[in-house]
Amino acid sequence: MTQHDRLAGRLIVDDPDNFADEYGAAAEQRHGTAMASLILHGDLNARDAEPPVRRRLYVRPVMYPQPDGFDGVREVMPPDRLGIDLIWRAFIRMFDGEGGEEPTAPTVRIINLSLGDAKRRFAGVMSPWARLIDHLAWRYNVLILVSAGNITERLPLDGVEQWADFEGADASDRQLTLLRAILRRRADRRLLAPAEAINALTVGAAHADHIAPNGQGAMAIDPYASAALPNPSSALGLGFKRAIKPEILLPGGAEQVRANSTHAPIEVGPITRPANFFGIGVASPGPAGQINRRLNMSGTSVATALATHNAMRILEALEELPDDPAHPKIDPAYHAVILKALLVHSARWDGDAADALKGIVTENGKLHWEHERDEISRFLGFGCPHIERVVDCAENRATLIGWNTIHSKETDRFAVPLPAEMDGAAGFRALSVTIAWLTPITHSHRMYRLAKFRASPGGDKSFSIGVGNAKLQPSHNALGKGSVYHHRWEGDDAAEFVDDGNLVLDVTCSPAAGELDDAITYAVVATLEVGQGVAVPVYERVRERLREVVRVRT
Repeated sequence: MTQHDRLAGRLIVDDPDNFADEYGAAAEQRHGTAMASLILHGDLNARDAEPPVRRRLYVRPVMYPQPDGFDGVREVMPPDRLGIDLIWRAFIRMFDGEGGEEPTAPTVRIINLSLGDAKRRFAGVMSPWARLIDHLAWRYNVLILVSAGNITERLPLDGVEQWADFEGADASDRQLTLLRAILRRRADRRLLAPAEAINALTVGAAHADHIAPNGQGAMAIDPYASAALPNPSSALGLGFKRAIKPEILLPGGAEQVRANSTHAPIEVGPITRPANFFGIGVASPGPAGQINRRLNMSGTSVATALATHNAMRILEALEELPDDPAHPKIDPAYHAVILKALLVHSARWDGDAADALKGIVTENGKLHWEHERDEISRFLGFGCPHIERVVDCAENRATLIGWNTIHSKETDRFAVPLPAEMDGAAGFRALSVTIAWLTPITHSHRMYRLAKFRASPGGDKSFSIGVGNAKLQPSHNALGKGSVYHHRWEGDDAAEFVDDGNLVLDVTCSPAAGELDDAITYAVVATLEVGQGVAVPVYERVRERLREVVRVRT
């Protein structure tokens, strides 16, 4: 709804197929209006309203309203067109031009795809749609954000005899009951195509929003105590070759579930229309076409649009960095990989959520620690990112960004200058490293992707700061199986500086399948931080030493 108060003047709508003509009433223009609102403004329910992003949003319609059951209408792709062809044509038109015309959006670097194929759930084989997304991301050097998908089938609550027992249980007990039900049926709750795409950043819906608890509908209840868990309807990983998917969880509304019966067998399913009880605030057309309405929505489409909004916030923060030698100008060719790395970089597992999942996955017997972590990763991915940590400064941490183009079997070495006060001093410290890249793919090898990356110490095995692998994260063998490597090290013992007062980090590219002949564009983000009780001004010291290095090189 281009003239909605929240959207007027902020959109570039490109509709070569004239799908707009298929809309009967303005009230049908819900999905696109909501996604555009979230990308531009974020959650309209947020307590601290943010200014909208500065750039305009390019919109390419690929759906229109069609009958859905008895007297229902839903926006879906045309029945006489291949969805994969629509997406392919949209990219060609944007970046190459169609029918001899100029490209319509050649400068776009971030693409939101809050769509999925409900009839194609990932079962270990890459879907044609996912293969297309992987090819397009690599060919056009763009960050594509894809929703994990919503699973709306009801779940039987084994062992629950009456709805009143579930409804009256402690919040943590309800949470365990529903998590058990989901885990037992995880094979039926996998990602919807194209969420398994290797080059895409896949987003799940966290059980979180800004609405204070205010009741629930009949036979409905909030099933979770934790806001760090994925919503009951959010599709689960893992991805291709057990890669981490979805990589991150963004708020998708504190989803409630509704029962089908008061007595066993009791099944619960997600409430897909939140009303005023939960959800993320979006712009929406009124029933008579009003242009100032809003409503609450939930799900992975919502979470993905919020991730896109945060990518724009990060880009604007990068553009506002001081113009000095310590902050070199970023070539737009690296925007896609830098934003991909920064969206994931602040993600971490919530301890309580991870412990709850660990208790469930080991109920029937202890698992090998790596398999245990994989099962937790199926739900949490790399975790819920805290975007403020990458756009705002703090005295006790410093975040550094690097980027380059590299070839197979090459290693780039990065040196992070350490604060002198940390030399030989005890106290909590941590290092987080994220590498993001776009990989070419091959259809002639079972490994599919061609490029993989890893980060490792370039000198002292504990990076000169006495750290080791953090426990609350995916297993080390899963960290770089997709196109994001995200690793955290922690420690609190005193350590002597080794590498000339630097933390030395090696970033290595190697072939994952066959021969890798292409140069690979990547970004690496590293955050050094100390505990709140450690009196080291990390940000200022790292910045001072970086400026000294720049002056010496000049």
